Amino acid sequence: MDDVRAVLFGLEGFEVLDAVEGPEGLEVTVQTVGRVLGCPSCGTPAGPSRGRPKVRLRDVCSAGRRVRVWWQKQRRRCPDPDCDRRSFTEQHPAVGARRRTTARCRAHVADQVGPEGRAVTAVAAEVGLSWPTAMRCVHEEAESALASVQSRPTRWLGVDETTFRVPRRFVTNIADVEAGIELDVFEGRSSLRLGDWLAGQPSWWRQSVEVVAMDASAPFRSAVRQWLPEARVVLDRFHALRLFHQAIDEIRRRTAWDLRGRRGRKVDPIWVSRRLLLTAYERLRPGSFDRLLEALAVDDPDGEIAWAYLAKEQARHVWKHPSIGAWGELLVLLADSDIPELVRLGGTLDRWHDEIINSFELPVTNAATEGLNRKVKHVKRVGCGFRNPANYRTRVLLHCGPHRP
Repeated sequence: MDDVRAVLFGLEGFEVLDAVEGPEGLEVTVQTVGRVLGCPSCGTPAGPSRGRPKVRLRDVCSAGRRVRVWWQKQRRRCPDPDCDRRSFTEQHPAVGARRRTTARCRAHVADQVGPEGRAVTAVAAEVGLSWPTAMRCVHEEAESALASVQSRPTRWLGVDETTFRVPRRFVTNIADVEAGIELDVFEGRSSLRLGDWLAGQPSWWRQSVEVVAMDASAPFRSAVRQWLPEARVVLDRFHALRLFHQAIDEIRRRTAWDLRGRRGRKVDPIWVSRRLLLTAYERLRPGSFDRLLEALAVDDPDGEIAWAYLAKEQARHVWKHPSIGAWGELLVLLADSDIPELVRLGGTLDRWHDEIINSFELPVTNAATEGLNRKVKHVKRVGCGFRNPANYRTRVLLHCGPHRP
């Protein structure tokens, strides 16, 4: 029976003395077995016993019930007269010093809040902990996970920003694009903030970075050029084509104001077809393409929206079949359009010429970072918003970091 109890309890080095059903769940009384105690200060083997105080611990749930552990610890006297410590109480690595929770309970809370993405309130109530105690467990696990991630080199780095809270406060996400995990999160999205973060990394880590993928953010590029001079910056296809989509929307809105003196409405054909303007040509159904042509005939008297749509399709062809010649023809097309939005877009792409050429040559995109942003949104939804940046960072790193088996 004792062996069965020890197996069910599952902590090596402990034996179960009693197990009863209490008012709050299962109450288990345990003690350690087979341990030789020594004084923590001088290491002298323990002297006579000075009693067995009971310590109350919280453990993981068993069969849907909360578990409270009563640990009968050994209190011994130090026999060395020169030692300042008169007596001491035994400690065990499965619990830790001055702890009121078992190590596996803390790991369980961190796993449920981090990789599983559950709310801290729900996990704390399930185990029987307070919210601050459960959050401390999560913080401890996040720091150890971050230390293990940043102790290895990163070849492909991804940089992106997301909103932290309303009003719009931004945070910068640093991701390992090759491994698909989050490396760190810090508040702000300026060149100074990213530069401070890169400067805080060891030199061997900065030298290991070969490629940095990002959107068209000049502050991020400035910081990367300063602290990662050997790395190649990539502006991938997704973020480049998004600039064309933004230009199409700006031209459509300006045309609506010039034509009707107001914003677009449901009665305007081009407003109804606004999504079709952003859809790839080969994905348009025959009926959808006919509706798009009819909308352009009514709401695009100068042909500017149609020109922007053709420029977007030409850009898609360039990224599908990349070449320096096709890239140059696209820049000429934008410059000769005489449409302010497209001319400005051409200037932006020309300033990011090297980064776009790198996207033609390197198989690196920022897709992994964008995918992690979806998981970040899940963390924000589960947390119902965040006020504390440290708690936000902890939750994101655990949920978007490497998952333990």
